[in-house]
Amino acid sequence: PRVLTPGSGLGRLTFEAARRGYFAEGNEFSYHMLLGTAWILNESGAALSTTIFPYVLDVAGRVQMHEGLRSVCIPDVSPAEECATSSKFGNISMRSGEFVEVYKDQLQEWDAVLTAFFIDTAHNIFAYVRIIAQLLRPAGLWANVGPLLWHYAPSSGGSHDCVSVELSWEELRPAIERYFVIKELNQQDAHYTDGSRAGRKRLYRCLHFVATRNSAPIEGQSKTVW
Repeated sequence: PRVLTPGSGLGRLTFEAARRGYFAEGNEFSYHMLLGTAWILNESGAALSTTIFPYVLDVAGRVQMHEGLRSVCIPDVSPAEECATSSKFGNISMRSGEFVEVYKDQLQEWDAVLTAFFIDTAHNIFAYVRIIAQLLRPAGLWANVGPLLWHYAPSSGGSHDCVSVELSWEELRPAIERYFVIKELNQQDAHYTDGSRAGRKRLYRCLHFVATRNSAPIEGQSKTVW
């Protein structure tokens, strides 16, 4: 089975899918994330072999003077060792570029699409929904977790002249159900990029759903925007 993970960041979700025996492909737009992914997957070496100091610039909420100098050893799992020693490891690939532009010509080439903290990166979420529906084979699976913060909205730091379609779940759900049958739906809380032991904690209330592709044909189109 073929699994696509758009907005793959540093590639952990992609790696975990391949680790379970699937052909997994990550897609990422950020050049900085792609550089990090290339290092982790190809150059990071043995597990826990590299020491970093991720909290050194996090000055808020510290209790102890040296709290920002806490070290972390990475990676927790060595991709190279997993590939070499695990007979169950599938295949893994990465593709760079904007999601809609990269995959707009693919039709029913994937068995599953996994989106984590991704769908709210859309300028136009309707384009994302249609492309995901187009990519999946009949009864293919779409699993999602993440908030609806809409990255390009002015309230999230986007430009006031930027295209941004910002929907509530109540508005988004019918667009998804046009092409998918939602099998599971709930809210999951997730801590994300927590730097401080005390004080500040960032909590996201995430939308989690699992859906399968129905037989509805893809209709409509959106003007390319990014």
